[in-house]
Amino acid sequence: MNDGTTPTRPVSYDKKVGLVLQGGGALGSYQGGVYEALSVSEYLPDWVAGISIGAINAAVIAGNAPEHRVQRLRTFWEEITAPTSLWHSALDGPIVEWQQWAGALTALMFGQPGFLSRANPMTGFHQIKVSVTTKLPRSKVH
Repeated sequence: MNDGTTPTRPVSYDKKVGLVLQGGGALGSYQGGVYEALSVSEYLPDWVAGISIGAINAAVIAGNAPEHRVQRLRTFWEEITAPTSLWHSALDGPIVEWQQWAGALTALMFGQPGFLSRANPMTGFHQIKVSVTTKLPRSKVH
């Protein structure tokens, strides 16, 4: 899909490109696809910002070198959406509702593996794990 080079913007385009990512849980995985499409276009974002899950995606984008961003987003989403190893997923039927309820309860009690750990009893806050591997030059992403 990408030969490793990003097309350059037309000379006539003198604007900065911003990517603003909203919150909304599962919407975040779609945001990864949007970034992947932008990453191979001439409109690679100069600025990224987000709220809720969008802020987490923005942190992964801004916190990784351009050549690693898409893979880090993909890895992040594969880890936090992995099915539980406790049971096989039912495709339909009455057990599906039970599995969804049990999965939500498990995440609440023990956190989401690879992403959200259980709340700290002293602070009440959850800890979010995001893979950031390198610092970027300040001129690239603000």
